[in-house]
Amino acid sequence: MLRLWLEELGNAFDEVASGEEALEKCAEQRYRAIVLDQRMPLGMSGIETATALRERKYEGPIILHSAYLNEEVEADAAQLGLPTVEKGDERGLLAAVQAAITRE
Repeated sequence: MLRLWLEELGNAFDEVASGEEALEKCAEQRYRAIVLDQRMPLGMSGIETATALRERKYEGPIILHSAYLNEEVEADAAQLGLPTVEKGDERGLLAAVQAAITRE
């Protein structure tokens, strides 16, 4: 559903299966916003990926969208300046993405 909403708003996006793949994509092109899950099927977590992106000087908005939010993950996300959105709250995620790309 989120994909359809983003496409209807005229947003292009890429999907990746791992943090490592996200880092590769971000090295190749600039993104207006990045949405990460905390638990990805391969390798790095969302927090690890966001940390690596910040270390590589990506200054754009990163949103953590996950069913695995807890106090520790929320604290780590806050330290990195990442808004968090609970998985299942697609409207909240869409609003967070729209706010992020509008601020740009």
